[in-house]
Amino acid sequence: MTTTEALFSSANYPPKIPKASKRETCICCEGKHWNDECQKFTALAVRKEKIKGRCFVCLKKGHTPRDCKADKLCVHCQEKN
Repeated sequence: MTTTEALFSSANYPPKIPKASKRETCICCEGKHWNDECQKFTALAVRKEKIKGRCFVCLKKGHTPRDCKADKLCVHCQEKN
């Protein structure tokens, strides 16, 4: 099979578009963007209030950053919790 045939084969068509992850849903306004890109709630104090009671690592409710099981690095400083 040539590259062109593989590209348009029925196995690859229609292309699968990944669903928006839960993290791409803004906690502040529930829009389809990252929390730090929210245009509706731009004031830092308001954003802090919206995430109050959530883990600052994964932004889920019910635990603290110390107890967070998410294995991820900060997108800004590349350090782990």
